[in-house]
Amino acid sequence: MQMHRDGEGLLLRTHSRMIHCPNHKVSSNDKPALLTHTRPSHNNKHQAAEVYHFHHPCLPACVADAVPSQPRNVISSVNETSLVLEWSEPRDLGGRDDTFYNVICKKCLPERGMCSRCDDNVDISPRHLGLTQRRVAVRNLQAHTQYSFEIQAVNGVSNKSPYTPQFSAVNITTNQAGM
Repeated sequence: MQMHRDGEGLLLRTHSRMIHCPNHKVSSNDKPALLTHTRPSHNNKHQAAEVYHFHHPCLPACVADAVPSQPRNVISSVNETSLVLEWSEPRDLGGRDDTFYNVICKKCLPERGMCSRCDDNVDISPRHLGLTQRRVAVRNLQAHTQYSFEIQAVNGVSNKSPYTPQFSAVNITTNQAGM
């Protein structure tokens, strides 16, 4: 487990969860039972704060403030230039009941070895952000094109996490468009 001091409480990181403890104000006298201590490294751009590995009494009170794990069992069904995506809820909802889903579409160019966000012509229905249901229909894809879709799970504390949301990805290639 790791603790990040962020001025607004504690951010606790376990192997699979980010836990935010907003009611635990951190002061200079607040000393967790330190096991190890690391300072930011110039070589690690993701480590911007001092990290403490510890056991802290705040943990039981904060279990309900964790981000969800990634969605599971993503199923894709391609029909020419349309697609249906379905998935199961995350194994770990973070102890909360406000899980939402975002679907991020990326068009891939294998010859360049890169993917970029889909343009506005691609229609994700009912919408691509803040979904409560676990099924979307995607229309207006280009024929004979590779796409990657990220299905993110987020909740009310995800925006407090310094990490990107947990997601599952599926890669598809569209078929010939109908005549």
